[in-house]
Amino acid sequence: PDPVRSDPVRQNGDVPSDGGADPNMNADLEAASNVEVGRKRRAAVCMVVGTGSFTDPLDCLGLAHFLEHMLFMGSEKYPEENAFDAFLAKHGGDSNAYTEGEHTSYYFNVKVDALEEALDMFAQFFVA
Repeated sequence: PDPVRSDPVRQNGDVPSDGGADPNMNADLEAASNVEVGRKRRAAVCMVVGTGSFTDPLDCLGLAHFLEHMLFMGSEKYPEENAFDAFLAKHGGDSNAYTEGEHTSYYFNVKVDALEEALDMFAQFFVA
């Protein structure tokens, strides 16, 4: 199959010849946002924190990566250990994270009908 025509974002097959914006892009993006995965709509969220391994104290190298793992363990509002991962698994989702030199990224995906509660649980990780 034609890769341009099979791409849901470019499903109309129009590629602007002048390098400008595709006049159908909004409709294409709306269509792409409604793509179903396994017959269930999915949502994805990512939070990027502006600190990473370059900020580790010299006497505690690896601290940022360690804290990345600790973040998913629980929160004051949701204190049960691994409650977030259990919730995501129950609602067809999962989560992950990675630490780089200057930032740490945390992300998850879940069925759309569980997004609001998942987002609340996720946000609690970042509340001081």
